[in-house]
Amino acid sequence: MVSRLLLIALALGLSLFLHKFVELKFRSVRGFKKRWIGIYFALGAVAISILAVSSYSFNNSTSAIKFDLTSPAIYDDGCHLPFKESEPKSSCIFGDQTSDSKIILIGDSHGAQWFPALEEFATQTKRKLVTFTKSGCPATDLPLMRGGITDSECVKWQRALPKKLASEKPEYVIIANATQITAKVATPTNSYVNTWSAGFSSFLEKLKAQDLKVIVIGDTPYPGKNSPSCLSVHLKNPTLCDVTRTRTPSSTVTKEISLKYGAAFIDPLDWICDGATCPAVRGGINVYRDNSHLSVAFTRTLVPALTDALNKVT
Repeated sequence: MVSRLLLIALALGLSLFLHKFVELKFRSVRGFKKRWIGIYFALGAVAISILAVSSYSFNNSTSAIKFDLTSPAIYDDGCHLPFKESEPKSSCIFGDQTSDSKIILIGDSHGAQWFPALEEFATQTKRKLVTFTKSGCPATDLPLMRGGITDSECVKWQRALPKKLASEKPEYVIIANATQITAKVATPTNSYVNTWSAGFSSFLEKLKAQDLKVIVIGDTPYPGKNSPSCLSVHLKNPTLCDVTRTRTPSSTVTKEISLKYGAAFIDPLDWICDGATCPAVRGGINVYRDNSHLSVAFTRTLVPALTDALNKVT
């Protein structure tokens, strides 16, 4: 038991180190040195190895928590674009490779977090799943600042999407974005909500002009802390890591804009939260893999709910 606790503590510590001292620096410094990339992946491999040799399950007063700190597979195969890439890749095809029916997932990392569930959905319903996702770059006309200047790679990617999507001729397009953006907006209005509203309205208008059927998945709650780290400290009482159910103004307006432009809207809050509380653990699985993104294991448990929701709007 003690050795397992030490293993997961070490893995979580490495995860926090990578996020704070490597990933965040990579996001903000355009001249990121290649040698740091090697360090990043080396440390990442160590963390993964630690988790691989440990079952990382712990008995506590509530249930056994099985920690899943992995990222969706599209991070590893290059399909989820990093900050310095801007060309959407047509080679990222999943699900039923032989199907004539195709669906497309677009968005930032909060879009990519839905990949595990959508891949299973596509396989089960005999559809191809194509992904166009990019780190720190929501599928909207919202130019962001990075490293003190406009993120030109994000802008290029955003502008290329509408025509790229139309050329793919999908059955429908699924959009999922982080609506609570922490990066500075390059062209702000009098409030972030207004800026987000203008950008998302403009983007949906372009998709509508291409006669694309669109489904928007609402944003997921933000824990406001690294949830697995919290759980590692409170294994005997994981409810101390639960968060209050909230909906940001930008999340609320996303639904309104979606319906205004003829897109279907799926709200995942009831899948993640119970009443006014969003548990850190559901079914013995950590809900979040960090301070913002759903864990792969938990996302896969949502396949039935997601399938039902998609069937209702298509």
